[in-house]
Amino acid sequence: MNPNPTLRATFMGVTTIALNDGTDSILIDGFFTRPSYIPVLLGRVTSNEALITTCLQKAQIDKNLRAVFVAHSHYDHALDSPSICHQTGAKLIGSTSTQMIALGRDLPSDQILVVDTDPQAFTFGSFRITVIEGIHSPGDRYPGEITKPVRLPCSVSEFRTGKCYTYLVEHGDQKIYIHPSANFEPGKLKKLGVSASTVFLGIGVLGRQTDEFRDGYWEHVVEVLGPRVIIPIHWDNFWVSLDWPLKALPWVFDNVSVSERFLRERCEGRGIEVVRPEGWEVFELDEGGIRK
Repeated sequence: MNPNPTLRATFMGVTTIALNDGTDSILIDGFFTRPSYIPVLLGRVTSNEALITTCLQKAQIDKNLRAVFVAHSHYDHALDSPSICHQTGAKLIGSTSTQMIALGRDLPSDQILVVDTDPQAFTFGSFRITVIEGIHSPGDRYPGEITKPVRLPCSVSEFRTGKCYTYLVEHGDQKIYIHPSANFEPGKLKKLGVSASTVFLGIGVLGRQTDEFRDGYWEHVVEVLGPRVIIPIHWDNFWVSLDWPLKALPWVFDNVSVSERFLRERCEGRGIEVVRPEGWEVFELDEGGIRK
């Protein structure tokens, strides 16, 4: 048996990432519905079940999905996660706030796993996922906890942040780090001794921060992890359907070009490759990063 079967990562916008080794798969978030401005502004967001089914099939995880890890409980991370678990039987793993979203969708309690220690490890097939508590990016519009079940349709303001998480995924000799929110706790990852060859790095609103903040983000996240490849995530306009090519968030919300320039300048001469992913792009991963 091959101890290192081909591991594929599929990027599906925002922080939705599927990791699949052909036998088992895991999913971060799973935000497929991506409602447009109108339902968001009207406070009537809901999940599109048929679209979710189509996306799971397109990602080739409809038959072998074992777990959905929810990075935090805002709607652009957690809206569709309970539906995905209903359709696949996968476990839903997240905070008590995410648990309230799942209970509001009548997901059976035995499918819900609440993260209760920091860090906390879970194993599914050949995947070992260590969940590490993180911090939401600056300017959190909906902070706080969700304390009662969330019923759809509803306002996006009902999707309170809850706790935020980052993920170390180990698979054979490979280490992948998924860091959904562009923020950091100084010294935490260094203390944990975390490293990874491939990092999916959240850059949402990073372009709106100070140079000092970006320097700290690099020092306490990227330098500690020591990746060979950085794949920026949470850069796209999530009010646009996945049927269309991904576009950067409008300038009024973020300045993605500043974030990308920052990464290019920092990675130049350090042997770190930066690859901005397109929607539905599939990466073959190995212990050195992306397989060419």
